[in-house]
Amino acid sequence: MSDGRILVVEDSRTQAAVTAGLLRGAGYTVTVVDRAELALQTLARAGVDLVLSDVQMPGMGGYELCRRIRADAKTSHLPVVLLTSLDSPQDVLAGLSSGASNFVSKPVQGDVLLRRIGRLLSSDHGGDGDPGLIGPEVSLRVDREHAVAYLSATLEDHLQTRTAERKAKAEAVDLRRAEAFLSAVLDGVSSCVGIVDGEGRLQATNREWQEFGGKNPPVGPKVPAGSDFLARCHRSAGEHRCARELAAGIPTLLDGSTSEISVECEAHCTENWRCFRVRASRIEAEGPPRVVMSFHDVTELKLAEARLQHEAYHDSLTGLPNRALFLERLDRALARARRREESVAVLFCDVDRFKLVNDSLGHAAGDSLLVEVATRMSSAVRNVDSVSRFGGDEFAILLESYGSESMAFRIAERVLEFVSRPAEVLGQEVFTTLSMGIAIGHPGAEANQLIRDADTAMYRAKEAGKARFVVFDEGMHARALSQLKLQAELRRAVAQEEFFLLYQPIVELGSNLVVGLEALIRWQHPDRGVVSPFEFIPAAEESGQIQAIGLFVLREACAQIARWRADRAERDFPFRVHVNLSGRQLQTAGFVDAVRASLDEHELPASVLEFELTESVVLTSGGHVEAASLALRELGAGLSMDDFGTGFSSLSALRQLPFTTLKLDRSFVGQIDRDPRSLGIVRSLMALGRSMDLEVVAEGVELTSQLTMLEEMDCRLCQGYLFARPLPAAEAGRLLGTALAVTEG
Repeated sequence: MSDGRILVVEDSRTQAAVTAGLLRGAGYTVTVVDRAELALQTLARAGVDLVLSDVQMPGMGGYELCRRIRADAKTSHLPVVLLTSLDSPQDVLAGLSSGASNFVSKPVQGDVLLRRIGRLLSSDHGGDGDPGLIGPEVSLRVDREHAVAYLSATLEDHLQTRTAERKAKAEAVDLRRAEAFLSAVLDGVSSCVGIVDGEGRLQATNREWQEFGGKNPPVGPKVPAGSDFLARCHRSAGEHRCARELAAGIPTLLDGSTSEISVECEAHCTENWRCFRVRASRIEAEGPPRVVMSFHDVTELKLAEARLQHEAYHDSLTGLPNRALFLERLDRALARARRREESVAVLFCDVDRFKLVNDSLGHAAGDSLLVEVATRMSSAVRNVDSVSRFGGDEFAILLESYGSESMAFRIAERVLEFVSRPAEVLGQEVFTTLSMGIAIGHPGAEANQLIRDADTAMYRAKEAGKARFVVFDEGMHARALSQLKLQAELRRAVAQEEFFLLYQPIVELGSNLVVGLEALIRWQHPDRGVVSPFEFIPAAEESGQIQAIGLFVLREACAQIARWRADRAERDFPFRVHVNLSGRQLQTAGFVDAVRASLDEHELPASVLEFELTESVVLTSGGHVEAASLALRELGAGLSMDDFGTGFSSLSALRQLPFTTLKLDRSFVGQIDRDPRSLGIVRSLMALGRSMDLEVVAEGVELTSQLTMLEEMDCRLCQGYLFARPLPAAEAGRLLGTALAVTEG
């Protein structure tokens, strides 16, 4: 701050006030008078360090005042600065002649005035080294040196002023260029950008903001530049969350307590729904606080996110909720049921024989059928129920608020009935059914537990004959756990080779000679002893272990045949060993190659093997059966249809596939001596076999009465306990080619 007492002599009140304010702002003590006469009176009674006087005033002018100050010994030392708009050489010389220390041109530039006053007050008032000071010792005669000195000082001030002006103009040009560049950049941004000043007013906007049109969010681009943006936000805060958050957030940005905020807002305009993401951040720069805002239209992004969200929770084929969404809904339904003390039901469904449709008509037909099933299931349930597709041919239905269990059962029956109606798939009529398991979730039940229980019950429905529903009970869970344990033990059994083969003779009637053997697998369980295949084969089929077990049977049978051949003097082995095949084996790539490899390993002809397929395997394995059976026959192996008559009695399969043998199921053969219908069926099947030039084997012969009736029907081959039970390899091998005695009981 400056220090000094200045007397301002100025008849213009406005100019006097401006000048006095400038000086006081610089720290000077200022006295103002409006006439030269008053100035002389003030100098006589008050201490003053510098006089700043206008030149042109009523009465005594500035030049005269300066001469009187120099003439008075008490004031002759004071610096006098004249304010004038007269800048001709004659005016300058007149001022210098009157004793002025310096001049300041009007209109007054504050920095020039303060700089010149500062020089005068900081000098010794008369030193010869300061060209801007004319001391009291200067006489009225103005010589060339003083004039040059003054003009040099004035020129320096003018140069500094012009330099400052040019710099200011250059800075202004740079500023305009920067603003133009920034404006071009902002106009190239696809978002709407606006700048809010410290008062909350919209200071500037880009072109996108100005041309935003009809997509108006609650606040934002519809607000024109110059408007009180913050006030608009406050007015809309009651109706729109976006406006409410901006109204609360912008002041925190302006006062520096927050650096950035982000808000999403929605708008419903004349065309459709739109969504905007608003970001506001404080501009960290010198000067007053400001906030830059951007409104970005994220409608397409939000729609894409919604599509992804829908796809994540819905099945792409049927449009139904998927497993993840079903689980969420089931969790919420169970929570509601606990509060209301109600029950929730889960219906787990599987499309029966769907694989047959896929394999026979193609995957496009299968997809079309699944869509039709989904539509029918959705039509069969109530609006409050939820139908989901879990994947493949599995569906689930969630029932809540259904009153009694009988109502849930009626809904289940309605679903089964809707799905069982004929459907047209790619121009072909198709019939399908559902197997359904129902689990009732009482208060306290868990979602995954309910689904598991319904799934378990569904498998019981399939085992019971399909096209029905079964309600879960705890016994099913125990059986499921037992199956799970059994499957785990099967894996260990395969790894540790706990299986072995027994062989049951196939006998020629009349001579009772053993002409073949059927290889039958057994499991030597380390704890339970010998386990029947009726117990573990279904578990092996379900777990996929049947492929490894089937490969073991094939290799062991070939190895045993090789040993039997080696024990016999002749290399010829006119007997066939029957080996059972599963559908999984036929569907495995490389199965026929595995057969060929086993035969080659033991140098066996394919004629020593006869592969047995059940009717169910033939009908459920699709095109794999035909390809594999033809390949096996080309090798020279035989092919039997096992358990004929217990499945669908597929005559088309008998006609299309190269079977060599027909094996009659024990359920018919064991009843021929006491059930006329069974007798009629066996006679018909034997006639069918002979007409198709197939060898016929009667299975399950246990009584001589049954044997007698079979002989009367000219049955050539039979198998059963009447002749022999399944035997170990060594014992069975000794019976080959020998006649067996009949042993009843």
